[in-house]
Amino acid sequence: MAEEMFGYAPDELIGNNIKKLMPDPYEREHDTCLSNFQETGIKKIICVGREVFGKRKDGTTFPLDLTVNKFPSSEQTKFIGTLHDLSARNKSEQELIAARLEAEAASRVKTEFLANMSHELRTPLNAIIGFSSTLKDGLFGSLANDKQQEYVGIIQQSGDHFLDLINDILDVSAIEAGKLKLDETEIDVYALADSMMMQHRAELGGVTLSIDIRENLG
Repeated sequence: MAEEMFGYAPDELIGNNIKKLMPDPYEREHDTCLSNFQETGIKKIICVGREVFGKRKDGTTFPLDLTVNKFPSSEQTKFIGTLHDLSARNKSEQELIAARLEAEAASRVKTEFLANMSHELRTPLNAIIGFSSTLKDGLFGSLANDKQQEYVGIIQQSGDHFLDLINDILDVSAIEAGKLKLDETEIDVYALADSMMMQHRAELGGVTLSIDIRENLG
């Protein structure tokens, strides 16, 4: 296992100081840490899991989880080190972080696009709503017949509905940006439900739609 992890043959390591597998500053601090532990009993590495870096035979370094335990012996003090290569785990963590940052950037772009698009759509939409309202109210003369009056009313109603959709999109953008301010108002629930009914499309699909709201709903 150590041969695969560090690239050394067993005879290249047996009998050598373990710090051969450590880059600076761990290599310089290793002997001092063990000596201090034996003299003071203060644990910095001993019996404490720690993330460090190992050094391969070719000089490259890689992250390791290191745990060193004291091995009781009547002849001399011995230590056993357990190592786990963290390269794959750290790579996965970095990939997750990169993916999260990429998703956040994409979300910001989407939010900005929706906000800009919504503002751009409002300009022609206001003209549609304004002029249809003018025609419906007969400010420049009456319409020729009831059918024209009906169609102008549909144009105005559709424009108002479209404007509500745009406002909803802007609200979503504000929510994602953490800038939405709650505006509580009373609404006519029946009128709201009625405005959302897509009766014409439902009839084309052979679907029957109905509204069932309690009269005392408020």
